Amino acid sequence: LERGDNESPDAFAAANLVRNASSVSLLEAELGNDSKAREALRLADGYYAQIVTEGRQVGLRPTGVAGAVSKFRTLMVLGERAELAQAVDTLDRLWADPQRQGFLADSILWDLRFSVSYSLAAGLARLALGDLPAAEAQARRALAESQRIGTFTMGQRREDQQIRVLLATALARQGKLAEASAAIQPALAFFREP
Repeated sequence: LERGDNESPDAFAAANLVRNASSVSLLEAELGNDSKAREALRLADGYYAQIVTEGRQVGLRPTGVAGAVSKFRTLMVLGERAELAQAVDTLDRLWADPQRQGFLADSILWDLRFSVSYSLAAGLARLALGDLPAAEAQARRALAESQRIGTFTMGQRREDQQIRVLLATALARQGKLAEASAAIQPALAFFREP
Protein backbone atom coordinates (compact mmCIF):
# COMPACT_ATOMS: atom_id res chain seq x y z
CA LEU A 1 0.00 0.00 0.00
CA GLU A 2 1.15 3.51 -0.73
CA ARG A 3 1.06 6.38 1.70
CA GLY A 4 -1.61 9.00 0.90
CA ASP A 5 -0.62 12.60 0.18
CA ASN A 6 -2.05 13.84 3.49
CA GLU A 7 -1.06 10.84 5.56
CA SER A 8 1.91 11.12 7.93
CA PRO A 9 4.58 8.38 7.87
CA ASP A 10 3.64 7.49 11.47
CA ALA A 11 -0.04 7.12 10.60
CA PHE A 12 0.83 5.03 7.56
CA ALA A 13 3.09 2.74 9.62
CA ALA A 14 0.44 2.34 12.32
CA ALA A 15 -2.20 1.61 9.70
CA ASN A 16 -0.03 -1.16 8.28
CA LEU A 17 0.46 -2.58 11.78
CA VAL A 18 -3.32 -2.72 12.21
CA ARG A 19 -3.73 -4.56 8.90
CA ASN A 20 -0.89 -6.98 9.63
CA ALA A 21 -1.91 -7.77 13.20
CA SER A 22 -5.51 -8.30 12.08
CA SER A 23 -4.43 -10.71 9.36
CA VAL A 24 -2.15 -12.60 11.73
CA SER A 25 -4.99 -12.95 14.24
CA LEU A 26 -7.19 -14.62 11.63
CA LEU A 27 -4.43 -16.96 10.47
CA GLU A 28 -3.58 -17.99 14.03
CA ALA A 29 -7.25 -18.65 14.79
CA GLU A 30 -7.61 -20.79 11.67
CA LEU A 31 -4.49 -22.74 12.70
CA GLY A 32 -6.01 -23.39 16.13
CA ASN A 33 -3.57 -21.13 18.00
CA ASP A 34 -6.22 -19.38 20.07
CA SER A 35 -3.89 -17.58 22.47
CA LYS A 36 -1.74 -16.20 19.63
CA ALA A 37 -4.89 -15.14 17.76
CA ARG A 38 -6.13 -13.24 20.81
CA GLU A 39 -2.73 -11.60 21.31
CA ALA A 40 -2.68 -10.42 17.67
CA LEU A 41 -6.22 -9.07 18.08
CA ARG A 42 -5.13 -7.11 21.17
CA LEU A 43 -2.21 -5.67 19.18
CA ALA A 44 -4.47 -4.63 16.29
CA ASP A 45 -6.98 -3.05 18.67
CA GLY A 46 -4.18 -1.23 20.49
CA TYR A 47 -2.64 0.18 17.30
CA TYR A 48 -6.04 1.29 16.04
CA ALA A 49 -6.97 2.94 19.35
CA GLN A 50 -3.63 4.75 19.36
CA ILE A 51 -4.20 6.11 15.86
CA VAL A 52 -7.70 7.36 16.67
CA THR A 53 -6.66 8.78 20.06
CA GLU A 54 -3.83 10.74 18.49
CA GLY A 55 -6.17 12.08 15.84
CA ARG A 56 -4.43 10.46 12.89
CA GLN A 57 -7.54 9.72 10.90
CA VAL A 58 -6.46 10.40 7.32
CA GLY A 59 -6.38 7.23 5.31
CA LEU A 60 -7.84 5.03 8.03
CA ARG A 61 -10.92 3.99 6.09
CA PRO A 62 -9.24 0.90 4.62
CA THR A 63 -7.51 0.19 7.90
CA GLY A 64 -10.80 0.19 9.75
CA VAL A 65 -12.49 -2.08 7.26
CA ALA A 66 -9.58 -4.50 6.93
CA GLY A 67 -9.25 -4.67 10.70
CA ALA A 68 -12.99 -5.15 11.20
CA VAL A 69 -13.18 -7.92 8.61
CA SER A 70 -10.29 -9.83 10.15
CA LYS A 71 -11.54 -9.24 13.69
CA PHE A 72 -15.04 -10.49 12.89
CA ARG A 73 -13.67 -13.59 11.16
CA THR A 74 -11.18 -14.29 13.93
CA LEU A 75 -13.87 -14.08 16.61
CA MET A 76 -16.13 -16.36 14.53
CA VAL A 77 -13.36 -18.97 14.25
CA LEU A 78 -12.64 -18.69 17.98
CA GLY A 79 -16.35 -19.07 18.77
CA GLU A 80 -16.35 -15.87 20.84
CA ARG A 81 -20.01 -14.97 20.33
CA ALA A 82 -20.30 -12.32 23.06
CA GLU A 83 -17.14 -10.52 21.95
CA LEU A 84 -18.20 -10.77 18.30
CA ALA A 85 -21.58 -9.22 19.11
CA GLN A 86 -19.90 -6.40 21.03
CA ALA A 87 -17.41 -5.75 18.19
CA VAL A 88 -20.15 -5.64 15.54
CA ASP A 89 -22.35 -3.35 17.66
CA THR A 90 -19.45 -0.99 18.35
CA LEU A 91 -18.32 -0.82 14.74
CA ASP A 92 -21.88 -0.45 13.45
CA ARG A 93 -22.28 2.64 15.64
CA LEU A 94 -18.91 3.95 14.44
CA TRP A 95 -19.79 3.30 10.81
CA ALA A 96 -23.16 5.08 11.19
CA ASP A 97 -21.48 8.17 12.66
CA PRO A 98 -21.51 10.94 10.01
CA GLN A 99 -17.92 11.83 10.88
CA ARG A 100 -16.89 8.18 10.47
CA GLN A 101 -14.30 8.58 13.27
CA GLY A 102 -11.37 6.91 11.60
CA PHE A 103 -13.28 5.87 8.52
CA LEU A 104 -13.09 9.40 7.13
CA ALA A 105 -13.58 9.63 3.40
CA ASP A 106 -11.77 11.85 0.92
CA SER A 107 -13.56 10.23 -2.01
CA ILE A 108 -17.21 9.20 -2.23
CA LEU A 109 -16.25 6.28 -4.48
CA TRP A 110 -13.78 4.83 -1.98
CA ASP A 111 -16.09 5.56 0.94
CA LEU A 112 -18.90 3.57 -0.65
CA ARG A 113 -16.68 0.68 -1.78
CA PHE A 114 -15.28 0.24 1.72
CA SER A 115 -18.80 0.51 3.08
CA VAL A 116 -19.76 -2.41 0.80
CA SER A 117 -16.92 -4.52 2.20
CA TYR A 118 -17.74 -3.55 5.77
CA SER A 119 -21.44 -4.36 5.32
CA LEU A 120 -20.55 -7.80 3.95
CA ALA A 121 -18.27 -8.52 6.92
CA ALA A 122 -20.81 -7.23 9.44
CA GLY A 123 -23.57 -9.23 7.73
CA LEU A 124 -21.54 -12.44 7.95
CA ALA A 125 -20.91 -11.72 11.63
CA ARG A 126 -24.62 -11.12 12.24
CA LEU A 127 -25.40 -14.37 10.41
CA ALA A 128 -22.93 -16.24 12.63
CA LEU A 129 -24.63 -14.72 15.68
CA GLY A 130 -28.04 -15.84 14.44
CA ASP A 131 -29.34 -12.29 14.00
CA LEU A 132 -30.98 -13.04 10.65
CA PRO A 133 -32.90 -9.77 10.14
CA ALA A 134 -29.71 -7.77 10.79
CA ALA A 135 -27.71 -10.00 8.41
CA GLU A 136 -30.38 -9.48 5.75
CA ALA A 137 -30.32 -5.70 6.32
CA GLN A 138 -26.51 -5.57 6.04
CA ALA A 139 -26.60 -7.58 2.80
CA ARG A 140 -29.27 -5.34 1.31
CA ARG A 141 -27.32 -2.23 2.29
CA ALA A 142 -24.14 -3.62 0.73
CA LEU A 143 -25.91 -4.50 -2.53
CA ALA A 144 -27.58 -1.09 -2.74
CA GLU A 145 -24.26 0.71 -2.19
CA SER A 146 -22.49 -1.50 -4.72
CA GLN A 147 -25.18 -0.91 -7.34
CA ARG A 148 -25.03 2.85 -6.69
CA ILE A 149 -21.30 3.08 -7.51
CA GLY A 150 -20.92 0.19 -9.92
CA THR A 151 -18.62 -2.78 -10.03
CA PHE A 152 -15.32 -2.27 -11.84
CA THR A 153 -13.05 -5.20 -11.03
CA MET A 154 -13.36 -8.97 -10.91
CA GLY A 155 -12.75 -8.81 -7.15
CA GLN A 156 -15.67 -6.41 -6.75
CA ARG A 157 -17.89 -8.63 -8.91
CA ARG A 158 -16.96 -11.60 -6.72
CA GLU A 159 -17.67 -9.59 -3.57
CA ASP A 160 -21.12 -8.71 -4.93
CA GLN A 161 -21.87 -12.40 -5.39
CA GLN A 162 -20.74 -13.12 -1.83
CA ILE A 163 -23.22 -10.48 -0.70
CA ARG A 164 -25.97 -12.20 -2.68
CA VAL A 165 -25.07 -15.53 -1.04
CA LEU A 166 -25.25 -13.85 2.37
CA LEU A 167 -28.64 -12.33 1.53
CA ALA A 168 -30.00 -15.64 0.23
CA THR A 169 -28.76 -17.49 3.32
CA ALA A 170 -30.29 -14.97 5.71
CA LEU A 171 -33.60 -15.08 3.82
CA ALA A 172 -33.68 -18.89 3.64
CA ARG A 173 -33.01 -19.25 7.37
CA GLN A 174 -35.98 -16.96 8.00
CA GLY A 175 -38.16 -19.21 5.84
CA LYS A 176 -38.36 -16.72 2.94
CA LEU A 177 -37.48 -19.38 0.39
CA ALA A 178 -38.89 -17.72 -2.75
CA GLU A 179 -36.96 -14.51 -1.99
CA ALA A 180 -33.83 -16.53 -1.21
CA SER A 181 -34.09 -18.36 -4.52
CA ALA A 182 -34.42 -15.09 -6.44
CA ALA A 183 -31.52 -13.53 -4.53
CA ILE A 184 -29.12 -16.39 -5.23
CA GLN A 185 -29.74 -16.66 -9.00
CA PRO A 186 -27.25 -13.93 -10.09
CA ALA A 187 -24.55 -15.50 -7.90
CA LEU A 188 -25.18 -18.95 -9.35
CA ALA A 189 -24.93 -17.54 -12.87
CA PHE A 190 -21.68 -15.75 -11.99
CA PHE A 191 -20.04 -18.82 -10.46
CA ARG A 192 -21.12 -20.99 -13.42
CA GLU A 193 -19.37 -18.68 -15.91
CA PRO A 194 -16.43 -20.40 -17.63
